[in-house]
Amino acid sequence: MEGTMSEYLLGEGRLELEMEIEALIERAGIERPPIHPRRVARRLGITLHARKELAARGVYLRRGEAEFIYFRRDDRREREHFAIAREIVQRTLFGEVPQQRRPPHADRLSAQGAMMLLLPRNFFEPHAEALDWDLLRLKKIYTTASHEVIARRMTHFRPCIVRIYDNGKRSASLWPPSLRRSATFEGVEGELLSRIVASQAPASVSFTFDQKTCSFPARMDGWPIFEREEQTGMIWERVILVTHLGMAGSSFV
Repeated sequence: MEGTMSEYLLGEGRLELEMEIEALIERAGIERPPIHPRRVARRLGITLHARKELAARGVYLRRGEAEFIYFRRDDRREREHFAIAREIVQRTLFGEVPQQRRPPHADRLSAQGAMMLLLPRNFFEPHAEALDWDLLRLKKIYTTASHEVIARRMTHFRPCIVRIYDNGKRSASLWPPSLRRSATFEGVEGELLSRIVASQAPASVSFTFDQKTCSFPARMDGWPIFEREEQTGMIWERVILVTHLGMAGSSFV
C-alpha cells in the first residue's frame, strides 16, 4: 500500500483500510460484535499457536501453503486478541514482504488496523453514538477489546483527547496536533481525576475549551478501571479520560 501515514489514518487511505478490514470480518461470517480474531484467523486458514516464552507479542509465518500466527500467552485475553488481530492485519497488508522492506510506518499501521478489526467502523460507530460514547457500556459489547483500545478508537470518529493515568501518573496522551494546550483544560482534568479516584465511579464535566482565537464547548468523561493484582494483592488504579470537543452534556454525572 502506498501513501503517507497521515493519508492512511486521516484521509481516504484510512477509509480504504476500514473497508478492507470489514471485508475480512464479512468473510469470517461475523455479523455482530464481539469480534473474535481467532475466528477470523481460522476462516483465513491460519493456524494459531500460543507460546508463553515468545519474545514478541505476535509473529506471522508462512511455510509453503501453511500459515501460522504465534502469539504470546497472556493472562489478559484482550492482549492476546490484539496480538492476533495485529498479525492478521500485517499478513493482509504486507504478506511475506520482509520486515526491512516494509514502509517505516508498517507497525503503527498494523496496530491501527488491529483496532479496526476488533472495533469495526460499521458496528462500532453506531453503537458509540447510541451509547453516548460510554466506555463501560461499549466494553460490555466489544469484550475482545481492552478499555484502552476502545478509547483510542474513539479518536477515529470525532475530535477528542484521550489521556490515561496509571496510579496517578499519566501513561498515555492522544492530543490532536492542531490543538493548543489549555490551562483551563489541565485544571478541569485535575479536578475530575481526583473526583473519580476518590469515588471510584465514572464522572463527567462540561466546560469551555479556550483557544487563542476562539473557544468551544467540550465534555470530559472519565472512568475508573481499578483491578487487584493477583500476585501482590495491590489495587492497580487506571483512569481513562476522554474529552469530546464541540460536545456538551452527558449521559452520566
